[in-house]
Amino acid sequence: MGDLHRLAGLWSLWFVVTIGLTSVWYFVERAGVGLETPPPAATVTEAPLDINGATIRGWVERTEAEMPGLAVNAVFLPYSPGDPTVVQGQWRAILVRERANAAFFDPVTGALLRIRAAHEMGVGERIVHTADPLHFGTFGGLTIKLIWVLFGLFLIGMAASGAYIYAKRTREAFSTYGPFKPLDYLGTWKWPSIAVVTVVPLYFFILW
Repeated sequence: MGDLHRLAGLWSLWFVVTIGLTSVWYFVERAGVGLETPPPAATVTEAPLDINGATIRGWVERTEAEMPGLAVNAVFLPYSPGDPTVVQGQWRAILVRERANAAFFDPVTGALLRIRAAHEMGVGERIVHTADPLHFGTFGGLTIKLIWVLFGLFLIGMAASGAYIYAKRTREAFSTYGPFKPLDYLGTWKWPSIAVVTVVPLYFFILW
């Protein structure tokens, strides 16, 4: 079990680093640090009710004219007054999420408000749009997705095997030295540490 745990950890190190760094970025982003340029504001009024397939096709064609070679993958209509219509897709950049490249239109006037191109972004904003493909493995085809699934299973296996190894060593230590004796090296922090690792998780588990 120990050999398998270390072997999986060694070969998964690159994956752990990738998932770890992108997860840290998600934490920073959730904390309110935003590097993505906000979308432009459209006419603040209710979106027209006569939007149809021809209207959407016109937005797509104008976007393709402004961004030749764009692989359009989605068109988003406004959710609330002031929101633009968004035509997005992949264009001239790798390792960016689907909405990195986009054209923004005013749904009322039909005016093109802004073009956002991933290959023209600064480093900070490019990182924002690169985190998702790296974290979820969506930047390639089926092969990349299967690799992400495989190493994701490795991490699950490492968590399970690590818990098993720790439990076994703890049981052996308790049987040799008695309960909590191996933690004497913590000195005065022994009991506060035990309280933190038991009470705090229990508290959040109850609130969950």
